[in-house]
Parts: sequence; structure tokens; C-alpha cells
Amino acid sequence: MPLITMPLLVILIVSSIGCEPKKTADSVDPLPAVVSSSTSAEVPQGDDFYHDGKDAFNQKDYATALEQFMKAAESGHAKAHNWIGWMYYYGKGVPQNNQEALNWYTKSAEGSYAIAQVNLGKMYELGRGVLPDAIQAYKWYTLAVADVSIQETRDRVIERRDELAQKMSQQEIAEANRLAREWTPTR
Repeated sequence: MPLITMPLLVILIVSSIGCEPKKTADSVDPLPAVVSSSTSAEVPQGDDFYHDGKDAFNQKDYATALEQFMKAAESGHAKAHNWIGWMYYYGKGVPQNNQEALNWYTKSAEGSYAIAQVNLGKMYELGRGVLPDAIQAYKWYTLAVADVSIQETRDRVIERRDELAQKMSQQEIAEANRLAREWTPTR
């Protein structure tokens, strides 16, 4: 995907939360947890901690944000898992660590949170914290497309997935689609 397309999506999302992600010339920004999903991935008892974490993050109080997101994550709050992954990906309040980002994005994606599925797909596509794996990337993008409720975001994910497909064989695409069909959320 051209570097111009994904940053437009990131700008749309980042402007809705009031923070600017660190950008590098060789990467496409994973998305913070602000786009709604048609599948609710939130656990009610973690909502207060999650919202407190977002407030602290927006105030650039990353230590408090991490603490609150961790509390929400203990209750299985998928959006909190995604935010923790985002913090590790960018090194906000924690040392930058792609392995930890991958771990937290995976927890969130497995809980059916579409934005985490996009983030996880990008990590597999780009080989961040894991060996590049186009089949896994395509699978996660496909799952995200099914759950993203904002049409513009869905269109961008489809575009990214279609560009990835141009680099894949028909057998790889078929395998990725099979994995997506057989996938079930962890909750």
C-alpha cells in the first residue's frame, strides 16, 4: 500500500483522539483503538479503567494510562489490550518492543476487536515482532473487514488487503481465506 494511503486513515483516527503518533519513513502506523466495531469487544467491568486510561493517555500521562489500561486488560477488555499494544509499538510510557506489541495486539484481535486485527495484520505483513507472513496478514485484514463499522476504514483495510494479495499466490490467498473462515474469537 502506498505510504500516502494509510497515513490518511491514521490522520482520521488520530484526529478523533487528539494525539499524534510518532511516524517513521519506513512504516505505516498501526491504528489506535478509536474506531468502532460492529462486534462489541468491551467487558463492562473494565470500562471505567479503560476510559481513565484513554484520558491519561490524551494528557500524555503514559504511566497512568498504562496502569489503567492494564487494570482494564485484567478483565479482558479488548480495546485496552489494543492500546497497550499501541504503547509498546511506539514506546509510549514503556520501552518500544515489537514482541510485546504483537502479544497485546494478538490478545485484542482474538477478542474480535477489528482495529487490533488490522494492527496485527500489519505486524505480520511488515514483519514487526514476527517473521513476515502474508497469509496471516491477509487473514487478519479479512477478519477486520467483517467487523469494522466505519465504511471509510473498511475501504482502506480492503485496499491494504488487496494490495497484499497482489504479492500472494492464489494458493496463499485461499489458505488465508480458509483460516479466516475457520477462525473463532477467544470469547
